[in-house]
Amino acid sequence: MLRRGAALAGAVLLIFLLFLAVKSCRNAAKEQAFKDYNRDVGAFVQESEDQSKGLFDVLEKGGQSPVELQNTVNGYASDAAQLVDRAKGADHPGELDTAHRYLVETLEFRRDGLKGIADDLPKALGDRGEEATQSIAAQMQTFLTSDVIYSQRFYPRLQQGLKDEDLLGSEKPPKSQFLTDVEWLVPGTVADRIDRIGSGEGSSASSGPVAPGLHGTGLGTVQVQPGGVTLNEGGATQIKAAPNLSLDVQVANQGENDEKNVTVKVSITGAGKPIELEEKLPSIAAGQTKTVSVPLSSTPPTGQPVTIKVEIAAVQGVVWVAMVDDLTTTQGIAALAAAGLALIALILGIVLAVKLKRLRANQLAVLGGADKRDLVAHAARLETGFSDLRDWVEESLTSSEQRMSRAEQRIDGCIAYAAMVRYDAYNELSGAQSSSLALLDTHRTGVVLTSIVHRDQARIYLKQMNQGEPEIELSPEEQQAVERALNAPASQTQAA
Repeated sequence: MLRRGAALAGAVLLIFLLFLAVKSCRNAAKEQAFKDYNRDVGAFVQESEDQSKGLFDVLEKGGQSPVELQNTVNGYASDAAQLVDRAKGADHPGELDTAHRYLVETLEFRRDGLKGIADDLPKALGDRGEEATQSIAAQMQTFLTSDVIYSQRFYPRLQQGLKDEDLLGSEKPPKSQFLTDVEWLVPGTVADRIDRIGSGEGSSASSGPVAPGLHGTGLGTVQVQPGGVTLNEGGATQIKAAPNLSLDVQVANQGENDEKNVTVKVSITGAGKPIELEEKLPSIAAGQTKTVSVPLSSTPPTGQPVTIKVEIAAVQGVVWVAMVDDLTTTQGIAALAAAGLALIALILGIVLAVKLKRLRANQLAVLGGADKRDLVAHAARLETGFSDLRDWVEESLTSSEQRMSRAEQRIDGCIAYAAMVRYDAYNELSGAQSSSLALLDTHRTGVVLTSIVHRDQARIYLKQMNQGEPEIELSPEEQQAVERALNAPASQTQAA
């Protein structure tokens, strides 16, 4: 019984230790989940604030053409949309479900605001400037709303969650503010910034929104006037010196849109002081060819070879629109589809890799010195040990029961009842020297030993008992000894 009790106590102790180990691991995993989420929030907020800084920098400081500005804000809007998708798929503790919902709402408001500004910018820079400016100011209200949700709804809940896990000392919730200045809520402020961009302030490029479609110009023939000598690209041409020399440059509009303020540049180098010339073509219709006359401000040295370089400055939107035009073909659509599938596969791979890394980090447990194994392996090892212990306990109990059964069988064969009767066999006054002794086991099987003592002799008689029945008839004294033995408590000898 003692060994059985010790085995049971050991099993209970092992179960208790396993419970404590699992609970400790779960608590550690929960704390790590809160830490990981707080760091993810910090990364989301930092990326969102980078978008805010970039947006308001280009609106305040300028330095970009309207086309560049539209492309930049469109890029921020696209990045904000991707950020919302990543935030929705981010792992977070169940206790922070409500807080996480407010975080996603914050980023959604910022995404919508950037998308609205990107859509309104072409109108604000075009004919519908006042209406679009009012709309942009309204989008600034969207940014303010996102800041209120973050500071009043999300931040306190994340802070309380970290406090409940006793992590507020080491983990600080990140703060975030997208709208840099409340002046942006005033339509007049927005109109002033848009007017600066529309007027080209801070940018050397031409102003105004770019019409959709293909843009591009080409260089035709170049003739020297007077004389009408045509220059050959890459070849040598002899030009006669004359007063009032000029170059007639043929410009072709190869795009689908009318162009304005097309710049023609001419440089003459190789002898004497370099000559740099520039003329603008006020306007040219789509498909039209015009000639721009570029007068030489001075005559190059005679008798010496010079290099004349003529170029037409690129018009806005040439590269970007040409790319879009190419992508509308069958091959372009197929390429876009393949690129989209590859991007989705890459994102899924990254997400799965991050989740797997976090899962392995949460499972990792250091158990004794340099022995490192994850929680699953540790639990499997404990289960195997517990199974071995249970088998050993059952085997020990079976062995103990067998040994006890054999011991009980042996004990049943030992003397359990004994009694002795003393008497005078021959009615002599010899001091009751004669006696009968009954020795029986629990089955009332045994012997009755009788000693008859006389003055000059002694006799001994032995009779067998089998389950209470004598093989030879007993004398009264022997019967009395048997009855006394059976009536007395087991293992107690009586004498009379």
